[in-house]
Amino acid sequence: MLLVLERVALGNWLKRTSPILRHAYLILAVLISWVFFRADNLSHAVKFLSVMFGAASVAATETKLAVYLNAEIAVMLVIGVLASLPVFPAIRTMSAGERWKRFTAVRPIVTFARIALYLGIFSLAVLWLASGTHNPFIYFRF
Repeated sequence: MLLVLERVALGNWLKRTSPILRHAYLILAVLISWVFFRADNLSHAVKFLSVMFGAASVAATETKLAVYLNAEIAVMLVIGVLASLPVFPAIRTMSAGERWKRFTAVRPIVTFARIALYLGIFSLAVLWLASGTHNPFIYFRF
């Protein structure tokens, strides 16, 4: 549905807007789209979206943030927010400048460190998934 809307109406407008607005649109579109994967049926999805955008109220017992937020989820939220922002491409662009070209001897070390970091993050994610009962693979529901 969003693809059709972009083709018909939003495509040209999005091309003319700033990258920050395009990024905000992308995050909002993904957020709304995930609701339809989470919901059991269409009426549940509509109710979820109305609560999400403040058009409907929710019981007071369901809105206590302290019930759901612990240290692990807070760290994951911070990582998710940082990963969703265009911070890493900006760092890569800055590091590719003339100022950093004289450090070519360090480049293999940085490449190795980056690969080790990615493997470490992947290993931690696999261990986290294997140790819990949560199954994040939503496609098993279909």
